[in-house]
Amino acid sequence: MVAPAPEQPLTSEPPMADAEPLISEPPMAETAPLTSEPTPVAAAAGF
Repeated sequence: MVAPAPEQPLTSEPPMADAEPLISEPPMAETAPLTSEPTPVAAAAGF
């Protein structure tokens, strides 16, 4: 019962601050390079 109390305020800020920057950069930075390599890598693996 003591954990839910400290988790409320933590889930009100961390999630918002981490959810925005994390979904705004990581996905874009990882999706671009990941989609740029997986393609050539898949061709090399198929060969």
